[in-house]
Amino acid sequence: MPEPAADAELAPSPLRAAREAISAFAFHEVTGPVRVFHDRAGTRWRAYERRHDDQARPSLIFESVVAVRRVRDYPDGWYALSEAELRQLSWER
Repeated sequence: MPEPAADAELAPSPLRAAREAISAFAFHEVTGPVRVFHDRAGTRWRAYERRHDDQARPSLIFESVVAVRRVRDYPDGWYALSEAELRQLSWER
């Protein structure tokens, strides 16, 4: 079996590059509690607040390895919601 070229070892896969980009976004300026839950397809999601420079109130961020969602209008006690309520909230704007 032929060995991979040296350049192939240095180039990240598209999936790995996407995960690294999401992780870089996700761990910036988390300002409160973090919740982890799974959607109906089994995808793991993290939910947390993140403050943006142009906003008085943080946004609620939902992140997985395949997507990041931002919800601007959410209840103060979002971290106490059930997983079903978090899943529904993640699709609101």
